[in-house]
Amino acid sequence: MKILCLLQARMSSSRFPDKIMKPILGKPMIQHILDSLSYSTMIDDVIVVTSTNPKDDVLVQYLDKKNSKYFRGNENDVLKRYIDAVSQFGGDYIVRITADNPLIDPNIVDIVIREALKNKVDYASNNLKKTFPLGFYVEVVSRKILEKLDKLTQDQSDREHVTLYIHKNKNSFKVLNITAPQEFSYPDWRLTVDTKEDFELIKHVFENLYTGHKPIRYEEVIIFLKNNPDLLKINQNIKQKSP
Repeated sequence: MKILCLLQARMSSSRFPDKIMKPILGKPMIQHILDSLSYSTMIDDVIVVTSTNPKDDVLVQYLDKKNSKYFRGNENDVLKRYIDAVSQFGGDYIVRITADNPLIDPNIVDIVIREALKNKVDYASNNLKKTFPLGFYVEVVSRKILEKLDKLTQDQSDREHVTLYIHKNKNSFKVLNITAPQEFSYPDWRLTVDTKEDFELIKHVFENLYTGHKPIRYEEVIIFLKNNPDLLKINQNIKQKSP
């Protein structure tokens, strides 16, 4: 049973271009994610899946220097990019992480993977019912179902957002939702990076919690922001783009 993590990344973000390479404490944002994922005890391989757009050459050159694995595929048909990456690298279950979530916690990643395997589901995530803040979402889908999606839908939005078809047709799949502990449930908080305001907030979190030796844990982030609620005002007016 191979667990393949595909880290979805591109340079051409519409609201905050080049965000994945913006430095936080001297390290590109995407490197913080790769470092955190390296602490997962369940993932066998991490592949950055980016596009063939020349704008992503900068990212690829960086990954080459760091000896990080990557796959370049279709820019707009992200589902096809995933299918092609899986065809090259293998994997029985695919973990989907996006590169705008630098606070991703490997403990949460491992919990979602473990529950997906234990319950033998088609798809498991912690965002079918939102109890975690935006920025901590993890998705796990079986290779069989990922390949099935490729045949089921040609809708542009479905293919751009990879697992959207499952969310819209939950009754057609065996799905599992992982919830946050009640005392750490803050689904309205925005801890992803899509704008400069988002990035400013995330930088504050790293500057206060990151030690350089291990990932920041989810519980640490929640406690820190509960004690410093004014920081959440930095991006409180940013609205998430709908799929």
